[in-house]
Amino acid sequence: MTDRWRIVAYRVALLAAILGLWELLASTAIDPLWTSEPSAIAGRLWDIAASGTLWGDVGTTALELVIGVAAGTAAGVLVAFLLGLDRTAADIFRPFITLGYSFPQLAIAPLYVLWFGIYMTPKIILVAVVVFFIMFFSVFEGLRQVNEDLVNTLRVMGARSRHVIPMVTLPSILLFVSTGLKTAVPFGLRAAIFAEILISTKGLGHILKGSAEFLDSTGMFAALVLIMVVGVALNGLVTLQERLSSRWRPQPSV
Repeated sequence: MTDRWRIVAYRVALLAAILGLWELLASTAIDPLWTSEPSAIAGRLWDIAASGTLWGDVGTTALELVIGVAAGTAAGVLVAFLLGLDRTAADIFRPFITLGYSFPQLAIAPLYVLWFGIYMTPKIILVAVVVFFIMFFSVFEGLRQVNEDLVNTLRVMGARSRHVIPMVTLPSILLFVSTGLKTAVPFGLRAAIFAEILISTKGLGHILKGSAEFLDSTGMFAALVLIMVVGVALNGLVTLQERLSSRWRPQPSV
């Protein structure tokens, strides 16, 4: 057995042990009203899937997240890129962006509902705003770490900005874009779920909210499992994107 599969086996064994202990305690020492139990959660997940509403809820949350992350990433990278290339503009606007970042976005989410309605728009905007700040600061920091010696060498050789940007600047910040996404996607998912708990008619947050209103611990845990599955899947996509975008970097010699 290779090391990779051995680690996988250890993880599966640890998960099985945790679930087994949880099931045992729920049936002997702890009232399942408070913690539910894995078998009941699995049954609830099956009921949700059989009801035919699962994919609609997953699709709603995923759509809010994808659109919000795409918009927030595009805006964050663009603004960081523009300010990173203009020191004067950066000195003027960065304090205001930092001030906006200090605002608790989740706390002012009700304002988004007031301004943009009760459907998907406020949720997408909340996700986009959260992602924007994370991507901006990540990419802005990346621009500050661009190899100035390499840029100066290219300029001595006659290169202009239209040559330097694709040859040096963009490859240099690509890693920071990937790193920012690894942080932005989980935070964006949390923002989408929070907004759905606040007000929604569909989505994983709506399932969680409905169960919480009836103090249904089994339903809440089932919703949390679905949220974790979506989070792991999105993290896998971000990791795949990071691997694909890092092919330009030279591999270390053995």
